[in-house]
Amino acid sequence: MLPSLLDWAEATRWGIRYAHTRAVPALDIEQIDLLHLLVRERAHEVDPVVREVAQLGADLPAPVVDVTSRKRIVEASLDSMRAIADPHTFTLASASRFPNLVRRRLWAHNLGATTGLYAAKTIGQHELFIPPAHTSGRTWVVGPNLTALVKRLGQRSHDILNGVLSTQLTSRTLFEGLEWVRPYALSLLDTYIREIDGYDKAFMKAIERFSTFLNDANAPVGIEPYDWGNVVFTPRQVRAIYAGQALMAAIDGYCTYITSLVCNAMDLDGAFVEQVLASQVAGHHVILRLTQVLPGMGISRIDATAGYAFMRVIAQHGGVDLVNKMWEAPTTLPTIDELTNPERWMERIGA
Repeated sequence: MLPSLLDWAEATRWGIRYAHTRAVPALDIEQIDLLHLLVRERAHEVDPVVREVAQLGADLPAPVVDVTSRKRIVEASLDSMRAIADPHTFTLASASRFPNLVRRRLWAHNLGATTGLYAAKTIGQHELFIPPAHTSGRTWVVGPNLTALVKRLGQRSHDILNGVLSTQLTSRTLFEGLEWVRPYALSLLDTYIREIDGYDKAFMKAIERFSTFLNDANAPVGIEPYDWGNVVFTPRQVRAIYAGQALMAAIDGYCTYITSLVCNAMDLDGAFVEQVLASQVAGHHVILRLTQVLPGMGISRIDATAGYAFMRVIAQHGGVDLVNKMWEAPTTLPTIDELTNPERWMERIGA
């Protein structure tokens, strides 16, 4: 029987090392306590507004929002990835041409680098894929990164903190308030991985792209659309890739849209919040950290703003009620083609 897909302890060590490549603002105990108090107070104010404007998550308990370190974000991200990847150890390891020890250490380094560079920049994260019986549902603000932002922006950081919390708590209303979203996201990844056995050429291509993360965790790592000469996929894999990208684009766009409504309701500078968050990694999809290092996940026919543009169009036609029709079931989600053609989606659902 194969051991775990990679050396997760080594991945954690590398992740923590990369997480501290950016300077961490020094805080004393009193400042840390004040930061925890501030974040919890703001979350208490923001959460009811999110639920009111989103019209979702009314039955959810009060959110658990804590300030955490870059180290803990690395650990939590890798724990989530392990929960996703380890059930597929045999399939994934069999697709690699590297000897077992080399593969385990190579993947540990590169996945650690990915999560570390992400942790060095992200402001907040809603935990998604750790099994629900453990810690799923926590929402975190990364203390050092928020502090650096506060020092840079001064008084305007009040708007940014509220915007970060709005984004993460909106994600929570989807993943914790709707029973099908989390299983659906995982089912798409499962479909993709189950059919990867025998496509080791794709893995070799993915490993070549790992090095891009050493300089920039947000660097594009995919191949050009329809460049099938480099990577081979089954039709089911292609459908899973595009369905996953459509889901993530819809979630990103929805969180941005609801945050804009929250900013209006709380008299915040929405344009400023959107601008700053777009330049940061306000992460609530740890699955992206894994899919970006799997072959083919970079193939996309949409850009990063497609989800928000889609939300704005359908909101103009029917407000939040129409927007929320997306979340009735997987079949009411927009397809990757409908994201750039909202009228086609509205016609399909009978709006």
